[in-house]
Amino acid sequence: MESWFKKLAAAVLTTASISLFSPLSYAYASETEECSITVKRSDARVATAIREGSITIKKDTGGCIVAYTRTMDRLPQAAIVRLTGDCRSACTLFIGHPGACTVPTARFLFHGPSWNGRAMDRTDFERSSNEMASYYPEPIRSWFLTTVRHQIGLDDYETISGRKLIELGVLPRCSS
Repeated sequence: MESWFKKLAAAVLTTASISLFSPLSYAYASETEECSITVKRSDARVATAIREGSITIKKDTGGCIVAYTRTMDRLPQAAIVRLTGDCRSACTLFIGHPGACTVPTARFLFHGPSWNGRAMDRTDFERSSNEMASYYPEPIRSWFLTTVRHQIGLDDYETISGRKLIELGVLPRCSS
């Protein structure tokens, strides 16, 4: 059985004229529309990172996991990803980029995967949780899998400051 992730990717990436998976029917039109918008933002970020060697994320409310994993997979490994403000939900995947850095005042707001706040079936929940966790470095990965992924409400976040991520050695402090 195809996972929700592959169904969503097929719908979104087919819309964006990129076909990584075979097209499948996808019933959640609002998620597909949201993902199409987020894919366009993703493409712009990747283009900026390639052109300028860095991107700065000051406020990002997150969105479609497929678009964020697509961005992560396409960002140049040498690009600098400055996380300087609020980074919510799927935006937190940027913590795992090798060129990511932060500032003490940044805030990272985590929650588990859902369909816009609606619970997924167990199989999809496990797959999407593991997909997200695969982008996080330790100890964030373990914390996410044991604690945060079970918080699926759209406003049910666990927050970590940039200062804490710097102290834990998860991210370096961005240079000026």
